[in-house]
Amino acid sequence: MAATISANSAGGGGLVTSGDASGVLALQTGGTTAVTIDASQNVGIGVTNTYGAKLFVLASANTGITVSDNTNAIAMYGDGGTAVALGTPNSVPLFFTTGSIERMRINALGNVGIGTSSPSASAVLDAQSTTKGVRMPNMTTTQKNAIATPAAGLMVFDTTLAKLCVYSGSAWQTITSV
Repeated sequence: MAATISANSAGGGGLVTSGDASGVLALQTGGTTAVTIDASQNVGIGVTNTYGAKLFVLASANTGITVSDNTNAIAMYGDGGTAVALGTPNSVPLFFTTGSIERMRINALGNVGIGTSSPSASAVLDAQSTTKGVRMPNMTTTQKNAIATPAAGLMVFDTTLAKLCVYSGSAWQTITSV
């Protein structure tokens, strides 16, 4: 049994609390639950169940969540089942931090910088460090040869040969010297 406090006589909006031990609080609009808060203080938006998540948001295709500081925004949305996008709807970079330190950035042109906040315009990936290198995937010769339809330019470190290898478009080539 639920208690209802209605915003109008038509029951278009209101507050519904569970009458049992579950302690669920639901905010409704137009007779549909818009927000659910469960006894564990988990919040569901657009759903009647929080699925145990601190925040669970159900959005329709091509809509989603936008967080903004009134100048810049980050948005996450799905296309209805095949992809989810995370990004900025304007021309500001998207960057990732750990410990409040920027670790990776994708600028407005799509250039990715790791260890730099200004990736080179001529590099799709710009990794900068004075103490670390870039590591290619490590695999045996058998594993390398089992790669289905390798792309020209694909690089791996062959642990059997202890050499860096590049696929030429027709065969694996071993880099023997620089």
